[in-house]
Amino acid sequence: MKRVRSRGEWDAVRAKGRHAFVLRHGILGRGLPMALAIAVILELYVGGRFPDSLTSAGFWGRFALCLAVFSASGALTASALWNAYDRLYSRPDP
Repeated sequence: MKRVRSRGEWDAVRAKGRHAFVLRHGILGRGLPMALAIAVILELYVGGRFPDSLTSAGFWGRFALCLAVFSASGALTASALWNAYDRLYSRPDP
């Protein structure tokens, strides 16, 4: 996930918008890589001959399920992170 360490950095991230943040860091940054990794690990464990089994319908079904689960969890995490950064950096300077 994206780490924001200053108000200026947050202003640049915030200017791109919440949807872009959630898409980039939640879905594409976490959901897609995790789904691919877990689907391949599952295929190694339960599938047939590797790598031929990566073209099977079973692999693509497991990948779709992993993609849905990890994209949803990534989107929720990125959304919570957006809210936390927004609260942190919207306070007035002391």
